[in-house]
Formats: sequence, structure tokens, C-alpha cells
Amino acid sequence: MLRESILLITLLLLFASVILAQQTKASCENEYSEPSVGVTFCLPSEWIIIKRNNEPFKIAYGKKSNGGYPTIVIRFDSFKGKLTEYVNEGIKYFQTKAKKDLGITSIEIESNEEFTAGKLVGHKLVINSVDKNGFNFRTIQYAFSGKSDTKIVLTATAAQADKAESDKVFDDIIKSLKFEK
Repeated sequence: MLRESILLITLLLLFASVILAQQTKASCENEYSEPSVGVTFCLPSEWIIIKRNNEPFKIAYGKKSNGGYPTIVIRFDSFKGKLTEYVNEGIKYFQTKAKKDLGITSIEIESNEEFTAGKLVGHKLVINSVDKNGFNFRTIQYAFSGKSDTKIVLTATAAQADKAESDKVFDDIIKSLKFEK
């Protein structure tokens, strides 16, 4: 009896894990892939990706909210140093040149921490800013090491007023990242 119960429980767990894996795989209706650097991730179904002419990056636009359109800029940089060095260079830029270059009047680094997306370990930098028109926005920069010296950077931006919803959407997108070796 005990042996049969254990076998039944094992079969039920196996069945449940197969169903869950199929649902997870099927839930990505809007997969984005960049084979040149070996990265794939899932965007919400209403998001679109636009490649601007002559720009080295792509932009994903989300559904408009009260504060505007949430965006994720997808960039692939070549950087020979460690990921922490790359992130520190980005912080220096935000603290010194971003105000002038981007027309920002206030910048506050909220957090700078390690971030895990499945088996991937990267960096998550959260910045709160105000632009010259008084618009409060939030930027979350996720950085990972890719193939060779490639750094994969996803910079997510949304209105500060949309923080609760946009932070979850951004984290979910990043947690769907898959890197090919």
C-alpha cells in the first residue's frame, strides 16, 4: 500500500510538472530573440519592438498607462571588464553626465544589487529621476554578461506613478531571459 501511494504521488508530481512546463512555454506569445548574442526573452503580448535607423539598440514599447509608455531599451555592448566594472561605469555616467546629456534635473540611485533570472546572475540598478519638465520617472537597468565580452543591457523606464505595476512587468520580462552559450 505504501509503495503504491508513493508511486501514485510520484506520477502525479511528474504529470503536474509536465503540465506546468507546457503552460510556461505556451504563455510566451511575444518572444524576442537576438541570435547574434544568444539572448531570448518574452515580452507581454501587447508590447512591440522597434529598431530605429542607425541606432545600435532596439526599443520595446508597452501598453500606454497614465504616465505614458513603459519602455525597455535593448543594447549589446562590448566591454572587456567584469560586469561589476561595467555597472560602475554606468553609475558614474548617471552621476556625472546624464543630467546634461539627457536633460535631467534630479537623479537618485535607489538600489544597486545582484539580480537572478533563473540560472542567470546579473545586476539590477534602480534610478529615480525628474526631467526638465518635472516628469518623475523610474529607470531599472538590468545587465548580464553574454558571449565573449558582450554585456547585455536592458534599460526599463516608466513613470514613477506606475512603479507598482511596471516594476513587476519589468522583472517578469527579465526573468524570462535565456542565454545560449
